[in-house]
Amino acid sequence: MTATVEPVYGNLVGGAFARVESTFADTNPAAPDDVVGRFPASGPAEVDAAVEAAAAALPAWRRTPPVQRGRALVALARALREREDEIVAAITREQGKPLAESRGEFGKALEYLDYYGALAYEYGGRLLPSARPGVEISIRREPLGVVALLTPWNVPIAIPTRKIGPALLAGNTVVLKPSTETPLSAHVIAEAAVAAGLPPGVINVVHGPGSTTGAALARHPRVAGISFTGSTEVGRGLAVIGAERLVKVQLELGGKNASIVLDDADLDHAAEQIAIAALSGSGQQCTATSRVLVQRSVLEAFTERLLARVRAWPVGPGDRDGVRLGPLVSERQLQTVTAYVEIGRQEGATVLLGGGRPGGELANGWYVEATVFGDVTPDMRIAREEIFGPVVAILPVDDDDEAIRIANDSVYGLSAAVFTRSLARAHRYVDEIEVGAMAVNLPSAGWEVQTAFGGFKASGGSGWKEQGVEALDFFSELKAVQVLPGT
Repeated sequence: MTATVEPVYGNLVGGAFARVESTFADTNPAAPDDVVGRFPASGPAEVDAAVEAAAAALPAWRRTPPVQRGRALVALARALREREDEIVAAITREQGKPLAESRGEFGKALEYLDYYGALAYEYGGRLLPSARPGVEISIRREPLGVVALLTPWNVPIAIPTRKIGPALLAGNTVVLKPSTETPLSAHVIAEAAVAAGLPPGVINVVHGPGSTTGAALARHPRVAGISFTGSTEVGRGLAVIGAERLVKVQLELGGKNASIVLDDADLDHAAEQIAIAALSGSGQQCTATSRVLVQRSVLEAFTERLLARVRAWPVGPGDRDGVRLGPLVSERQLQTVTAYVEIGRQEGATVLLGGGRPGGELANGWYVEATVFGDVTPDMRIAREEIFGPVVAILPVDDDDEAIRIANDSVYGLSAAVFTRSLARAHRYVDEIEVGAMAVNLPSAGWEVQTAFGGFKASGGSGWKEQGVEALDFFSELKAVQVLPGT
């Protein structure tokens, strides 16, 4: 019997791939014995090499006209698009999400690159009038320099391109440090950067744990900005590092997102949209709905509809036809989610659906049943803490005042949704819910690339938005210029 050879990958440093002696395994969450590949467990020396390569490429890249930088992003998108089926399969294999979701994420990754590539034709500063005769005043955008991009495992290809697009358009060079749970998705970006002919060092990719590799990158003296998507706990630590070093830090962190169903809502539509928001990515999305606040008069009717939708999500490996709910990304994540399900039981909530793990052929993967809790009160941990799994807590409310109060009674403030036929009521929720992204009759998850995105409170709070033209505010500095010609 022939032994399976595990692929070994390297960091992308200065346009070339460099292997490292110490490695870690990237495994398939649907079949943990399936090793996708081995990746570098990079230390300070590897981090330094990547940052120095980015620094060496910076002078030429920042002098490259923005339109040419935009064309490079379009070329990167083209290089990825040529390998679509291969990359979609790789996302599913290492992350676990169904192929349809992986294909959707892949499409979003290309949208980010195409969007910022097109935005290059309007990139620049602005002219201002002066009170002094003959004086010209302008505001110019200039790059930060070398920026560190620290990205999570739940959206392993679209979040990196969401950061790469505006970072490169603004004239920065980057060092990308992806999650150790999903390194292959970042590796294909690195391969595409080489294939697209991006100048060596403009994009560098270094692998390794966040506690060592990520920390070394954030603290590197030549890193001028840190963009992070991940847990609130890690984000707080990076904010401290940024404050100590006086560099910009962009944070997109956790959420405990509420969807609110009012008594005049289309209950079938609300149930369908909330199921999508709660279960997509197996609930492992920062914008996933995890609290559903329902007016008492429609509580029973809505709950029946939601349970019917949740039951209709087949569980299994993401590469199997018809599957909509894949495994969780890791054993650690499985332990976290199952612990919260038990906490919900102990707190007195009622398991209306799920609450366990699938058996049979799925027993060896990191699967958990989609779980819906009833009889939940706002003080319960399952109603307050981020679970990051397919677990939904239904809370009854009497009226709009109570719904708004409970929705806002959270340390988080990322996204929310309200379902109603009343435009006046919808506007009240838009005005009063304390989140950075508010949906009306749409899921709390899923925001288009041109939309400024980021949370309030412990969901971000850095003030720097991602996506849209607003992302460029983080990745650039403003320089004021005043000129008296002819003197």
